[in-house]
Amino acid sequence: MEEIFENTPENLAAQLARTGVHVWVDVDRIVVTSIEEVSQPYIPLTPRAFRDRFLDLELSMLAMSTDPGVKLLLLKISTAGGDIDLRNNPSVSAGLDYLVSKNLLLASRKAEILA
Repeated sequence: MEEIFENTPENLAAQLARTGVHVWVDVDRIVVTSIEEVSQPYIPLTPRAFRDRFLDLELSMLAMSTDPGVKLLLLKISTAGGDIDLRNNPSVSAGLDYLVSKNLLLASRKAEILA
């Protein structure tokens, strides 16, 4: 089960103290997912391969966005030090959910990107 909390220092400290969960911090929210729920076959992708799963139109919309959450997601992807795990990294799913919530990505495209 995915839990979403307002991004406050108190909530962040409480969630980071938990065990058995992945914690993803966004500009205005904290997304927590249990490790058991996100454990699926590992699909490693380089940041470039992950980027290539997006359509040119989607990438253009992201690049033009002034939304701080979008900028944070792009920064995280562009500075990833290694492979991005599409299925077991809650940051990926939460980031794509954020793009869907901002109408920068269709929900059906999220599923295609994660496939």
